[in-house]
Amino acid sequence: MRHIDITVLGLVQGVGFRPFVARAAQELSIRGTVCNSGGIVKILAKGDEGALDEFIRRLSSCAPKGARVDEVIINDAGDTTADLGEDPDGFVIVESTDYDESIRYVPADIATCESCERELFDSKNRRYMYPFISCVSCGPRYSIIHSVPYDRERTSMDAFEMCEKCRDEYEGASRVRTYAQTIACGECGPGVSLHVRDKGCETGDALQKCIAMLKNGSIVAIKNIGGYHLCFDPDCEEAAKRLRKMKRRENKPFAVMFDDIDLLRRYACVSVEQEGLLISPARPIVLVDKLQDMDFAPSVCGESLSIGAMLPSDPIQLIIMRSLKTLVMTSANISGEPIITDDDRMLELMRDGICDAVLSNDRRIVHGLDDSIFQCMYEEKPETAATQDGRESGVHIQILRRGRGYVPEPIRLKYRLPHDTIAMGGDLKAVFALGRGDTAYPSGHFGDLYDRDAYDLWCREQRLMGALLNIEPQSRICDAHPAYISSGFAKRESPVREVYHHHAHILSVMAEHGLDGRVYGIAFDGTGYGDDGTIWGSEFLVCDDERYVRA
Repeated sequence: MRHIDITVLGLVQGVGFRPFVARAAQELSIRGTVCNSGGIVKILAKGDEGALDEFIRRLSSCAPKGARVDEVIINDAGDTTADLGEDPDGFVIVESTDYDESIRYVPADIATCESCERELFDSKNRRYMYPFISCVSCGPRYSIIHSVPYDRERTSMDAFEMCEKCRDEYEGASRVRTYAQTIACGECGPGVSLHVRDKGCETGDALQKCIAMLKNGSIVAIKNIGGYHLCFDPDCEEAAKRLRKMKRRENKPFAVMFDDIDLLRRYACVSVEQEGLLISPARPIVLVDKLQDMDFAPSVCGESLSIGAMLPSDPIQLIIMRSLKTLVMTSANISGEPIITDDDRMLELMRDGICDAVLSNDRRIVHGLDDSIFQCMYEEKPETAATQDGRESGVHIQILRRGRGYVPEPIRLKYRLPHDTIAMGGDLKAVFALGRGDTAYPSGHFGDLYDRDAYDLWCREQRLMGALLNIEPQSRICDAHPAYISSGFAKRESPVREVYHHHAHILSVMAEHGLDGRVYGIAFDGTGYGDDGTIWGSEFLVCDDERYVRA
């Protein structure tokens, strides 16, 4: 018999990894324990040499959907059985511990899986039409977590004590909800309520009343995983015009949610790559080309030739879309402000007339997140997914906004940072990034920093995200503009490195595509502070990582 200590690095929390490890060990008659530790998984295992070899192979090769195993570190633990847990003859999941690993992974939010969707609409299931159904493979993750390891008591689900049935599933042999931290049902979990302007709060049949209001042309704010969305029937021109005025959004198209991919194809061309993004666990908005003569009310997409299309990503959206089929789904905020997550703030805006009702719930959002946005760029006109067999060439998938489903997943760098670092970003559509070693963690979007709420949230998220990822910046990078709010914030502490605005844009594209050496860069990005103390416009630069000259 051999006794080994295993450390698993990667995205291994919030994806059902511990139950997977326990099942594999039990199938192979391996004794020991598994636990979350910081942002990783630690395993103590004792068994025959052949069984342990197969166990280690499964950890990397058979990991559950959504997991990503970057490294499995194995150390000989000797012959002692002292640390094998309460059941030295079996294999158990034990209480989580703290651990200061160098690179930490925190799970992003995951769209409702097919299994939970089937249960949601199964009238014989005890979670039938329950708007917070989830399992080890799906549900909110980053949006509800306030510290690691990822356990229920470190998320906003700690406000809901499990009922006996949920506790049995959580602790039992159920594959889908064993140690599922978001497990809940109608008896013990979060609930929804509908606040109607000038009428007060209604709890009974709140979702069905919300659906009826949407069908009748009302604008309803709906609290989803990352924050509130403002929603209305895309065929209702009156609602579209009204919301544009209230959001101070003159021309930018609204995103539209579709019940399924087949319905979307009746409105737009959808390529293989676009379909893959739309049905992915992140469920982002994807820009697709409209079909001729297929459109909504004129003020929904305006003169745009594209639709910002999305599919339902959580049970509340799934239930609503079963009845409505198409729905405008746009972030609930005024232009330049962050997405709203606070219930009182949303009710205040309802009283001011931005919407007719608010569909709220009592699960707190810790990290507000906008929907992610993608577009696909083709060298040749793509064939649609319905007629094409995946042989697409010359396609470039571009992320336009990184949010729900992707934050806080890291980006690997081609070099190593000498210190923990924060890149402050600009003042408009503010984003920051934390970095350690060869890893960078971009944040979500916060709006424009001249807005006080956006600035406060930007500051708060730096603290929260830094604590989650165990990163304490020792150096700062900021825009060279002397009047930028983000730059002034960075210069409160040293050392600080300034980067000129248009050079920074080109550097970001170089990093995205792994380009080294000198490049000819074109930055079509409005205005930015130049090295001569004037405001530059669109710029043509010959540059590398360190230097640039205007062409």
